Amino acid sequence: MANSKTILYNRQDKNFMWVFDHKDFSVIDILEIAEYDITMDEETNATSRIIVNKETRAAANDIVVFKKNNTIIFWGVIQQINNSSGEKVYEYICRYFTNLFDQSVVLEQNIISATVPAGYYRFISVANTNGNVAVKESSTDNNALVQVWSINGLKNGVWEVIPSNGHYKIKNVNSGKYLDVLNKAYTTMGKEFCQTADGALFDFIFNSEGCYYNIAIAGQTYQNKRIMVSIDDSYSLGEGTKLQTWYQDDTNNPGARQFYLQKTTEPIIWNTGIEDFLKLQIDSNFINNEDTFVNRDYLQIVAETHTKKDAGVPDVENGIYNLHTFMTNCTQYYNVIYEFKMDTSGNKPKIIITIKTKTMDTELIDVKAMAITDYDEVFDTDIVSKVIVITSTKVYKLFLKTNRETTENQSDQDRADGRTEVIYVENYDEANQSALDIINSNQYNHNISFSLKDKYLPIGTPIKIKTKSGTVYDTYISSVAITDSSFYSYQCGNIRITLIEKLLKERK
Repeated sequence: MANSKTILYNRQDKNFMWVFDHKDFSVIDILEIAEYDITMDEETNATSRIIVNKETRAAANDIVVFKKNNTIIFWGVIQQINNSSGEKVYEYICRYFTNLFDQSVVLEQNIISATVPAGYYRFISVANTNGNVAVKESSTDNNALVQVWSINGLKNGVWEVIPSNGHYKIKNVNSGKYLDVLNKAYTTMGKEFCQTADGALFDFIFNSEGCYYNIAIAGQTYQNKRIMVSIDDSYSLGEGTKLQTWYQDDTNNPGARQFYLQKTTEPIIWNTGIEDFLKLQIDSNFINNEDTFVNRDYLQIVAETHTKKDAGVPDVENGIYNLHTFMTNCTQYYNVIYEFKMDTSGNKPKIIITIKTKTMDTELIDVKAMAITDYDEVFDTDIVSKVIVITSTKVYKLFLKTNRETTENQSDQDRADGRTEVIYVENYDEANQSALDIINSNQYNHNISFSLKDKYLPIGTPIKIKTKSGTVYDTYISSVAITDSSFYSYQCGNIRITLIEKLLKERK
């Protein structure tokens, strides 16, 4: 294979595209560009069109690197190659490089093992697979009861399993408190389970035939039978069914005492950083997959920043979600960007993908002073900043902050201005997610677009743009359109709520 460093950096007079095999990153071809219309857009995921006058072995999913004026400006993945009537003109339709990860991956997976590894789990009822074990109403109080509730992505349904003296402690991720029996009445049958500061010790008893577990209180018996975590089957195993103590009984409704252990990696977002979560997902699915045939060992992932977020992965169905969709969501909502660099220092070249929040130098764009054309502003400032959720038991309120995060604190000084919306849900445990759904549906469509001559700004570049009215906005480059003209066309990411709040106040 030719030296990639020489290939990439000794072609300075013309525009070229390098094509690399998506399996081993070997060079397939070097193509002189006849015509191109490249669009890099993190929010719409637009395609790019590149025309070459040469037939090549390139195929769908192969990687392209496009260099203009001695600068790499586009990393892409080939979607398709078109050729009309056998002519020597080939049209490449490419997507932005992150589409390499456009794949469904597993967020939550059932553990099938006699020994339970330490980690984070949902306990799914065998009798009601739509329900998991959760702390009632997401309480953080001592002695708050534990029940079965529908799987809704909230932290109160995730538990950390911690080995302890040959047994296990079970800690709720939301409250930081441990699974226990109310008043520690371990040998009283039908006693409710709750959470306490110290908790009880437990054992997991694996049933290999059914791939489920019984969860027993360590060292406790009733009439010489082990005491189990059980669902009160008199509640028909529905939402709100309490967990209670019951002795081991394999004949009388055994499903009430059987649980699937579904391991999840989502707490990494809450406890370590959303960048670390993304790194783990790419590593485990594309680099160190147990199916070595699909591994791309030329990839190297670096999490440069570590931003903890009280947020989950949306659109998870049966423990599965699309990784690329989540990556683009992280760009739009959490300012996470992906930088690509080729490393040719070793025996084989590597692509280093750095995941981080925006830390680039801010560019000042002055509409009056610079050679700017096609300047356009679009305003849409109608947002919901307060949601009141009426439930069958009590009222829940959620407020939007100026940085797009949310708070339950009505007195928060960073609350955003906007409309109030009132909704009703039957169950209080659904209130938080229902309120988040309303707030996440806000449209922040104050966008600025412009073209700039002979100045390339990569996606994610933070900018301060001074408009014709003299107002300065903080935003970032979310889309770049590049043609063979000397102008680069830019679209700004949605202006943050600080701007929207200001506009609303000005209207008032």
